Amino acid sequence: NQIITSFRKSQNKKYKKFAYLKRLFEFFDLDLRDCQDIYFNAYGWYLYDILKENIYENDDILNAIIIYFDLLLDKALDDFSKKMLSFLFSKAVEIENSYFINDLCTQKLFEQLSSNPKTINLSKNGKQKQMEIASDREKWFMVKSKALYEMANYDECIKICENALKLNIKLHYDNEIWFKRRIAQSKIKLKFPLLEIINEYEQICKSKPEWFNLFELAELYNQNDEFKKAFEKSIMAINAFGDLDKKYKVINFIANLLQKEEIKNFVDNAIEYIEKHNILADFYKNILHKRANIVNNPQINDLIMDLKSFWKKYDANLAQRDTHIGIICKILNDNEKGKNGFLKFGEKYIYFAVSMKAKFLSKICLNAEVKFEIKQNQKGDFAQIVSVIEKE
Repeated sequence: NQIITSFRKSQNKKYKKFAYLKRLFEFFDLDLRDCQDIYFNAYGWYLYDILKENIYENDDILNAIIIYFDLLLDKALDDFSKKMLSFLFSKAVEIENSYFINDLCTQKLFEQLSSNPKTINLSKNGKQKQMEIASDREKWFMVKSKALYEMANYDECIKICENALKLNIKLHYDNEIWFKRRIAQSKIKLKFPLLEIINEYEQICKSKPEWFNLFELAELYNQNDEFKKAFEKSIMAINAFGDLDKKYKVINFIANLLQKEEIKNFVDNAIEYIEKHNILADFYKNILHKRANIVNNPQINDLIMDLKSFWKKYDANLAQRDTHIGIICKILNDNEKGKNGFLKFGEKYIYFAVSMKAKFLSKICLNAEVKFEIKQNQKGDFAQIVSVIEKE
């Protein structure tokens, strides 16, 4: 035990740490299955140190971790062993190897993991505060479903995600949405009916209108020959938060959509604009192979700015966009996160929240007149303020 501990604390070459451990067990003719608990636990913490130092290039180490977990789970776990299991699991799931993760995350392991959320201490503006993070069971669902999807085991991936949503486990990081997205992505691979998947993506985008969710929904509408809806969702994707240079597939997608007669009639003069700026599908296909040059090419950046202005103009005229005018009548919170409260329009009241990053945040005050859109999330309708109307 003292030798193992000295190895843990030594500054020897990291990549030899596991080799030293193997030689030690061979020298003393030790079998991990028959080890006393004191040696067995020391071996586990040694593996933890190896993982903490990111020394897991060798398959021998990955196999040793799997074997150790199997043996550990056959034991009656006391509080000390459960603590080590949690630490070792948290580090092992950081390994980006789908087959290893799938072998590691057995049902037997899941049953021994805690469903209680963890907490970490954060320091912000000189103040300490606690933040709640995912439990080990939630993390098990996260990494297991990801591994199954990457291994193309889509049926099992759907089952795991559905179980995560059914079981009474508190979810973090919008995981409820991400599990639903992984289910929908798996159904795409399994060629489920398009309308079923589209409906699921519509619900996902209501709760999490990220550009990539909107783009995936646009692709589904395109496959279903609903080109107008595909165009609308792709425009929303372009204008959603996220660096434009990462949306090169969306650019190519819109360029192809703009060749269709249905979209030519829907967007007046769009093709004329596209041709004027030499924005052709082949041009964007070329960009796909030269993505690294996008950021450093001034001409491409100018073109992207032109496109952004162009798309925003048509985004404002989309048929489904409906804006309202209201008056802010109550502010609930005004802090480092932004401002929220209620505004009144007609005889109705509706909740709003404005991020601290909003350019017009300073203008959000009582009796301010604002233009807003009505959106929906899991809690119901809310107002998304798009601008503050300046008083003359």
